[in-house]
Amino acid sequence: MLFLVDAHLPMRLVFWRYAAQLRERGHDVIHTRELPRKNETEDMNIIQLAVAQNRTVIPKDEDFYKYFILKGQPRRLLMLTIGNIVNKDLIVLLEKNIDQIEADLIDYKVVELSNEAVTVHF
Repeated sequence: MLFLVDAHLPMRLVFWRYAAQLRERGHDVIHTRELPRKNETEDMNIIQLAVAQNRTVIPKDEDFYKYFILKGQPRRLLMLTIGNIVNKDLIVLLEKNIDQIEADLIDYKVVELSNEAVTVHF
């Protein structure tokens, strides 16, 4: 799988230890900060890149979800509805749920990770 982390999330998500393991399993993770316009990359450009490269967008805000509902793009979303938590706790939450997230992203287009659960939507 290919992932694209939105600007509202820390760059650390690209380099956390499990991301390295994802790469070893054939996954690729990039952050908007690595794009030409960095964190100022507009949502439409992120969506277009995600569609062109078949990337799952990992946003924290609902704008991507609303666009998915209206237009069916990007092809996949991993929505993080976690509120304001420290990066360390976010990493722990992802590590705890990554196997479920990976499995759900194979069968569903929108997977949501909250502080309490992993939920599939489409």
